[in-house]
Amino acid sequence: MTTIDEKLNDIVTKYSIDYKDELVKEAIEHARQEILKTAFERIEKKVSTDANNNIFIDNYVSDSTFSYTVEKTDISLTHYTTSSDTFITEDLNNNITSVVFDYPTGQTIIKMDGAYPQNGYELRLVYYKITDKYQNLMADIKMLETNYIYLYLLELLDKYKLQRGITNPGINSISLEYNKSVITEFKQELINKITTLISKIRPMYIRKININKEY
Repeated sequence: MTTIDEKLNDIVTKYSIDYKDELVKEAIEHARQEILKTAFERIEKKVSTDANNNIFIDNYVSDSTFSYTVEKTDISLTHYTTSSDTFITEDLNNNITSVVFDYPTGQTIIKMDGAYPQNGYELRLVYYKITDKYQNLMADIKMLETNYIYLYLLELLDKYKLQRGITNPGINSISLEYNKSVITEFKQELINKITTLISKIRPMYIRKININKEY
């Protein structure tokens, strides 16, 4: 995973953001949660291995851990009981022997160390779906993350909105005003970019993003 600290250093250096580190980290975490909800489609279904101990995914798997590469940790396989009075679950990711992502059709092949589910169990697969190979969408996903970060920061602290649209810097820093219309326009610009980016990653996206605060 690309850590929050690594992302913090990257975005602060690249975009010259002047916020407290704690606030930027909070914004990054928020942005990633929004991407999981809006840009990636969460798929959860019961599966079983074939005669060769393979499980097949018929569409593109996304990087849901934000390591900026698709790997085994981006899928989840859980074995759980169906007939016992005591509900038992077991993480089977360590029982994956190999994963091949991004066949030309989008197919992913998961090779297990045996046949699953076992008697009395069911096997649940969870992953996040996107519309193309992750490498083809990575630049858009990174930009989406950045735009969500900016939007979060603009909505959170009034004083930092002064970074855009200052109309009167005041005297001896006693008073400062900012152009509300410029801030609102900038927020709407971010929202429009976010919507466009999501439509490339998840074309069926219809959730509307609203400006919820008065600026």
